[in-house]
Formats: sequence, C-alpha cells, structure tokens
Amino acid sequence: MLRPYFLHHRELLGKLCQAAWQTVQELMAQAACEEAGFRPGMVTVVHTAGSFLAWHPHLHAIVSRGGWSREGTWVPVPFVDMRAAELLFRHKILTMLRDDKTCLRDLPAGLSQLRGRDADHRVHHRH
Repeated sequence: MLRPYFLHHRELLGKLCQAAWQTVQELMAQAACEEAGFRPGMVTVVHTAGSFLAWHPHLHAIVSRGGWSREGTWVPVPFVDMRAAELLFRHKILTMLRDDKTCLRDLPAGLSQLRGRDADHRVHHRH
C-alpha cells in the first residue's frame, strides 16, 4: 500500500533512513536512561527490490547494542522492545508521508490504522 509513494517520490527513500535512525536513537536512549546526547551506532542500506526484483523498498541496518553518553562513556543496552520499535517507526513513516506535500493529497483516510500485513513494513531482530 505504501510502496507507490516511494516509487514515485524517490527522495522519500532518504527520509526512510532518517526515520529509522530517529527510531533507533530514541528507543536506545530511553532504554539506556540517557536522554540527552546518547549516540548509538548504526549503518543503514536502502534496498529497492525484493528477491524477484519487484519494487520493494526496504532497509537493512546494523545497530550497536549500546551507545556513547555525552561524556564519551559506552553505555550497553541489552534490550529494546521490537514492538515499540515497529510502532514508533510506523508513526514516523506515516507522519513523514502526511507532511510531504506531494503525497498528502493522495493518502487514503485511515492510513494510520494499518495493522499486520497491510502495514507494508516490518521490524526484524536477529542476534
């Protein structure tokens, strides 16, 4: 459902990475009890095709299991709630699409109510 917006507005792919970074930064800072200045490590790659080369924009990311405090001390983060990450990321994507003037007029009503398979994105966690 959301894929056509990224197909016709490729500049949104960069904003997809920004949304992922903001999600990681916010949740990890909260988990580490370090609100100001907490910096986790993250590398993100945008892929625009799936296994069969069909249009399927998605991200792959490597994220550190902690981050640096404002003072430069490493702060480990043993756990981040993946469901919370999915919900926050979804909120950031939907807000980004609503705020984008080229997409705003085309967004269907009730888009924020997307659930399950219709959400068109997932958060995967592997150890």
